[in-house]
Amino acid sequence: MKKIIYLLKVIVLTSVFVSCSNNYQVENNNGVRKIFQNIEAKLNEKKSRKLKIIKKKVFNKKMFRYFTIDCNNDNILFLSKNGNNYSLFQYTNDFRLKKTKMIDEGKGPGDLQKVRGMENINKKTYIVDNLAIKVFDQNFKFLESIPWKDKFKLYRDKTCISVLDNNYFIAPTIPFVVSNINKYGSIENTVISKISKNNRIKMYGWNACHMCNDSKYVYITFREGKGRYEIRKYNKKLDPVWITNIKGKYTDKIYFEQVKTHNSVQPKGAANTNSIVVDDRYIYVLRGTGGYISWNKGKMEYTRIKELNNGFIDVFKKKDARFIKRVDVEFLNTMDRVHMEKKNGKFYFFVHKIKKDKDGKFDIKDVLYVVKLQY
Repeated sequence: MKKIIYLLKVIVLTSVFVSCSNNYQVENNNGVRKIFQNIEAKLNEKKSRKLKIIKKKVFNKKMFRYFTIDCNNDNILFLSKNGNNYSLFQYTNDFRLKKTKMIDEGKGPGDLQKVRGMENINKKTYIVDNLAIKVFDQNFKFLESIPWKDKFKLYRDKTCISVLDNNYFIAPTIPFVVSNINKYGSIENTVISKISKNNRIKMYGWNACHMCNDSKYVYITFREGKGRYEIRKYNKKLDPVWITNIKGKYTDKIYFEQVKTHNSVQPKGAANTNSIVVDDRYIYVLRGTGGYISWNKGKMEYTRIKELNNGFIDVFKKKDARFIKRVDVEFLNTMDRVHMEKKNGKFYFFVHKIKKDKDGKFDIKDVLYVVKLQY
C-alpha cells in the first residue's frame, strides 16, 4: 500500500499535466513549465483597449535604420547610414536635435561595419555590427569593442541585444537561436535550434525571433512558422523558465513560411510577431504589421495584411505567461515596419510609414510615436 501511495505522489509531482482551465493548461517537464492557452475566450470577455498618442514626429523621408531610447533622460537615439559613413543622432524627448556623431565604416577601433542592431542600456549605447558589439557612452565616445570568435553568424535584418551582468545576449543567430557571450567574446550559453545544422535554410526561418529583457530574464518570440505563436522566458544561464504556445483567431492566418522563388528560398506571408517588450509586470507583443510578402516570377510583392485593419499588442503576465488583454494600435497600418520600445511608462513606436501612391510606388517616411495606454 505504501508503495502505491509513493508511486502516485511521483506521478503527480513529475508529470505532468496540470489543467487550470480549458483555455490555459500547464505541463511541467523537468522544471520547465509548458503552457498552452487559447486567447479567444479572453478576448470576448473584454473590449480591446487603445493607445493615446502623446507626441508624434514625422521626418520628411526614410532617414534612419535603427532606434532606441536612453531611459535615464528620455533621449531618443537614431542611427543612419549615408554612403561610407554611419551617423548617430540624439534627440530630446520633445524632438529637438541635440547631438550628432559621424562614424566611419570600417574595421578599425570605433568603426562600424554592416550594423545589425542598437540598444541603450544603463547610459551606454550598444551597436551590433558584423564583427562585434561596439560600446559608446552618452556623449557617443567609443568605449570598447566586444568581438565574438566566429562561433555564430548574424541575420541580415535586425539583431536584438540584451545585457545582463556583463553578459551579452544576441538574437537571432545561426546556428543558435540566442547566443550569450561574455566580455571577452567567448560563448557562455546558447539556446539550441530545433533544426539540424545540415538544413541551414530551414534553420534561418526557425531561429528568426525578437528578444528583450528585464533585470533577471530574457524573453523571445518568433517570427515564422504556421501556427507558431510562442513566447519563451529564460534565466541568465539561458535555462528555460516557461514556454507558452498560444492559439487564437490569427494564429493560422498571420505567419511566415519558407517558399522557393527561382534560385532562392524566401519568406512568404506576414510575420507571426513584430516586436516584444516588457515592464515590471507584463509582456507586450506587437503583431499585425510589416506587410504581407508574396512572390511573382522571382519578384517580391508587398501588400497589406488583408485579415486586419491595423496592428495590435497582446499583453501577458510575466510570471505565468497568462494572456491579459489586447490593445489596438489604430495609427499603425498593416504595411508599416515597426520597432517598439516601452520605457518610463511610455510606448515608443519607430515606424517606416509605408503608403502606395497612385502609380503603385511606395512612399516611405520615418515617424516616431510616443503613446500611453488608455484605461
